[in-house]
Amino acid sequence: MAALEDADSAVRKRSAWALGRIRDPRATDGLIAALTPAGSDAFHEVIEALARIGGERAMEALIQLMDADDPEVRRTVIEALSDGNWNALAEPSETPAPPIPPALPGPAPVVPPDPPTNPALPPAPPEG
Repeated sequence: MAALEDADSAVRKRSAWALGRIRDPRATDGLIAALTPAGSDAFHEVIEALARIGGERAMEALIQLMDADDPEVRRTVIEALSDGNWNALAEPSETPAPPIPPALPGPAPVVPPDPPTNPALPPAPPEG
């Protein structure tokens, strides 16, 4: 989280990107604190990370940004939420997803063999 406060904007940007990919709700407060200044290079990545992590606090921060005077800020929030980052609309869950059910009982399905080739056609060229 200290990387979000680094003097190098590239470090802040990469840190926000990584936190968004990890989607750990514990990063929310640090990301919200990193929302200033609005024109920084990392600003867009911070918004994207908050949208990916989701939860009530992240959503509140994104909603507040929709009141910004800068249309670029509002556009960034809209894009972050329309990129399929719907996690911001729900509180992150502490419980893991249910396990994937086992395969259906019984024998494996029979896959038919490839159809025979037409002897009148030339053979396919070798791959490579």
